[in-house]
Amino acid sequence: MMLSLSGEVVASVSMSPPRTRLSIAPGSHGRQTITIRSLAQAPVTCSVRSAEWTIENGTADGLRYHAPGTCERSCTPWIQVWPDIFELPPGGQQDISLSVALPEDAEGSYFSALILDVQGDNQEGGPGFLASTRINYGHLITVDTAGRTVWSAEVEDFRVSRPDDTSGLEMQASIRNLGTAGLRPEGFLAVVDAEGVLVGRIPLKTYFAQPGGTIQLAEVWEGLLKAGVYRAIGAIDIGGIPRFGPQVSADVSIR
Repeated sequence: MMLSLSGEVVASVSMSPPRTRLSIAPGSHGRQTITIRSLAQAPVTCSVRSAEWTIENGTADGLRYHAPGTCERSCTPWIQVWPDIFELPPGGQQDISLSVALPEDAEGSYFSALILDVQGDNQEGGPGFLASTRINYGHLITVDTAGRTVWSAEVEDFRVSRPDDTSGLEMQASIRNLGTAGLRPEGFLAVVDAEGVLVGRIPLKTYFAQPGGTIQLAEVWEGLLKAGVYRAIGAIDIGGIPRFGPQVSADVSIR
């Protein structure tokens, strides 16, 4: 993320990894190192604070951050972060240590977030004028209880819209999380002809559902189809061990 003022970069950093997912045995600790790198041309001050998150419809547009202690299945009280405030010189980097202490009675997935506030100043327009910019970066945290997490989902309302001159073949489905794990399904939409020959294939975008949540999946294949009968196949893997991979399909007739 970068923000410019009169063409000059005021504050910019990168965060790696962009999110954290840990599998921790009950009563044990898990750790993650998060590296913050400065891409700015001037020093920036960074501070880290706790938050929580929910997601609607399973897509990034539905991501919402909340104050600590306000969401179900929060692991915020079990998290320690160090350091929580630091300064980065131009091109510098800082490692943040994230530690999670999972209670003995933990079951399923738990959630939290870190918000990285980046403060940058830039002198513009002569003496007495100071432009100050603050940018927030979110880092989602999911903690799975090793051996006590249930992966289960149901694909509902699978449908495929017939393509026309203005839109491609679209696959839509609702995926309901029936388990106690946070779901991040992977998979693809494939189109095959009447002989079973692959015509096209696209990977699923990034979706996520917390326990009890629903993903509204929508994928579009923009390829051209001649007259004939085709089958649209959605192969979805919700993860977990053993892997859980429902497959759904629908026939499409093009005249």
